[in-house]
Amino acid sequence: MSFTIHTFETRTDSQGTGFAFQEDLAEGQKLYFLARFDSETTQTSDIAEGVFGAIYDYCVTHPEMPIYDRFEQALKAGNEVARGMSHFWTSPPDFVVAYFDFHQLYLSQSGRSESYMIREGVLNQIIEDRVNGEDIFCNILNGEISTGDFLLFCSDRILRYVTNNQLVDFFANNTCMDAANRLKQELLTGTKDQILVTILGIGTQEAIPSAGFASRQVTPSVQPEASTPSEPIDPSIPIDAYDELPEENVSSEVSGAEVAFRPSSEESPKRISYRELFRHQTSKLSGLLVHKKKLFFLAGILLVLFVFFVTFKALSGPSKAEQALQAELTIAKEALQQADIMTQQGDRVEANRYISRADEALQKILKADSKLLRNDAQFLAVQIEDRRLRVENAQKVNPILVADLSIKNDKVDARGILELGGAYYVYDEHFLYKTIREVVEKGLSIAGQENILSAATNSRQKVQMFLTDAPRIIEYQEGVVTPMKTQDETWQKGTDINSFGSRFVYLLDPTKNQIWKYERKRSSYGRATPYNTKNVDLSRAISFAIDGAIYVLNDDGNILKFYQGILQNYELKDKPYAPFSGKNLRLYTTTDSGYLYILDPSNQRLMVFEKGASAATYKKQILYQLPKVVDFWVNDEGTRATLVTSDKIYEITL
Repeated sequence: MSFTIHTFETRTDSQGTGFAFQEDLAEGQKLYFLARFDSETTQTSDIAEGVFGAIYDYCVTHPEMPIYDRFEQALKAGNEVARGMSHFWTSPPDFVVAYFDFHQLYLSQSGRSESYMIREGVLNQIIEDRVNGEDIFCNILNGEISTGDFLLFCSDRILRYVTNNQLVDFFANNTCMDAANRLKQELLTGTKDQILVTILGIGTQEAIPSAGFASRQVTPSVQPEASTPSEPIDPSIPIDAYDELPEENVSSEVSGAEVAFRPSSEESPKRISYRELFRHQTSKLSGLLVHKKKLFFLAGILLVLFVFFVTFKALSGPSKAEQALQAELTIAKEALQQADIMTQQGDRVEANRYISRADEALQKILKADSKLLRNDAQFLAVQIEDRRLRVENAQKVNPILVADLSIKNDKVDARGILELGGAYYVYDEHFLYKTIREVVEKGLSIAGQENILSAATNSRQKVQMFLTDAPRIIEYQEGVVTPMKTQDETWQKGTDINSFGSRFVYLLDPTKNQIWKYERKRSSYGRATPYNTKNVDLSRAISFAIDGAIYVLNDDGNILKFYQGILQNYELKDKPYAPFSGKNLRLYTTTDSGYLYILDPSNQRLMVFEKGASAATYKKQILYQLPKVVDFWVNDEGTRATLVTSDKIYEITL
């Protein structure tokens, strides 16, 4: 299968170092490698060539092994080399290793690296679970590739800087080189980070030679030098003799917006730059060579047994277990086709049902002891996730860090966030922290010995109100903290607070099934007035919001709507497939907003419902992949949300 290859690097003035390697292993078998290091890492070329050399050497010295097992053991050899050189880095490097065997792809990633596949105008992100530990490579993803596919191997998450639709558009009706140029220009505009990208066009040919790979740093600023072809490694020459050979000299040339590497010849790139690693591998095998006659005899016996086993399996046909797995795979593929049809018809419920059926079949394949269909299952998992996101109109985003509150107080434990005049105000049980972008002011004591339970902003009066467990309301305005009084003997208790207009404040009180209404006087508050006039059950209420009507969110995920104290007929329609519930749900809306926003920290998502007279209809959800979010705020345009964790503030796009 032919490949069109383009490699480029952004921000080449960065202190980081990037490498891109390629080797042909056998007919139809290719090995690709990307490596990027941060500016603190030393001996970068030794690490890159050492890790890649270990992987390459194992693959070429064990041709008798099944491809998957060979690649798995090769990655272990790469891990061993990486562990021995880990003292050269402060943070682990970003690696991508891809092994092609005709139409089969075997892939492993580490660090921040990510891979993507574009097939028939659909972008699939090839994701693996990252495992904390000393090993660089922990998982193998494998599956089929097809003519017309585009594969992107990236040293960082490029979806921070381009959208899914943009990326697909780059490759629609464009050559691989044109798509690479457009992507590079977009990344150069969107980020100052150093990102290394390799793009493979499967089964495509271009008039302009595509980029190859070289065993050297990707440096566009280096002037081209004459290419000096290197001689093949002669196995009859002792490995030590190669120490006297000159280093391989690989030239580079700039083609359009990318750096193109010209292979030194049509043959596979030589491995002279990996000679030390190769000698290390040879020394480990030297003890076995003493008994090579016995090994050859044993290998002959194993070969005969292997041929007999393969012949027997071929004649006996697939087992019942294998037939059952094949049937499950067929069921899954057909279910996904039906899900696509239901999605086009706008039937989300049926589409989700078919996707769940496909997932059930996938789980049966994954739980089977057999390795059969393992590669199909991996790509099937990617397709299922992609369908689920499409049906749910869900978008994955990368939260951007706005401010780190722990720089002022390493024990801060934020409870909520307010916005006023372009600044964010985050509060914990006792202190208020004002932030303007990344600038965090020293915490201001608000509640003394009392604990802050909730807070709200009156933007018209430019005042913030804090509900404490005393109970009482404390106001903060222009640096002045004022404990407020009520015409009642004591304040009513509450768990949440909101304001409406310029004069009214409401407290949510689940223990008394009530919403208390207070009117702001000149320097105090009037008496508490019950708003829930029909004694509607509010015992499960956890959060509420006001836009003229009052919306109350229960811990079971249901919404109650009150207008002038009377409960209205209201529901959430077309809820997403994954249910939401729990005490940490949060609700938000404003008078000018046409949407209800529900924060679901347990599932790391923000859901958007369009408000109607008798129902709020689900529109989309934002998956922010950030643990332990406690509160949020949405700007007036509904284009951006601010999230707060226990000690940090983040922003996401909606």
